[in-house]
Amino acid sequence: MTSNMVLDRRVRRFITILLAAMLAAVALAPAAEINAQSAQDQEMEAVINHIWDEYAASSATDPDRYIALWDDEGIQMPAGQMPVIGTEAIYARKVAGAQKNAAFDTEMKIVNEEFEVVGDWAWCRGSYSYKATPKEGGETVEFEGKYMSILRKQEDGSWKLYRDISNSN
Repeated sequence: MTSNMVLDRRVRRFITILLAAMLAAVALAPAAEINAQSAQDQEMEAVINHIWDEYAASSATDPDRYIALWDDEGIQMPAGQMPVIGTEAIYARKVAGAQKNAAFDTEMKIVNEEFEVVGDWAWCRGSYSYKATPKEGGETVEFEGKYMSILRKQEDGSWKLYRDISNSN
């Protein structure tokens, strides 16, 4: 056997061992990344669900609680209306809505269907349902819709609504 053949065999053996080690590392890496990502996703999902729970609970009758969900540079884009720019305008709109809604028992449910986080930004998409029943009797009004929103991470680590668009089905 020549020295070239021995060297070739050693090189092949080294390359085989190296490839096997690389394949094992690649096979293990996704599982670790998936578990880490899953924990981050679960945490962010809880944050988003909390925002939507607060939104639903405060939307009809509690403007102060509602506006706490918004970034100072927030813009709301309601269907069939001009954009509502800034928290002062969003608050004023919500105060007017709360006065109208005072005569109703309301129920809103928001279901987040997907989200994505990129650094200090997140977007989410989902659906909602809304019921308003006159307190003095009458027919309940119900409707459903969908939304897409952008959240921005605040300096204190919290997340707030930055852009919000919705429309009924």
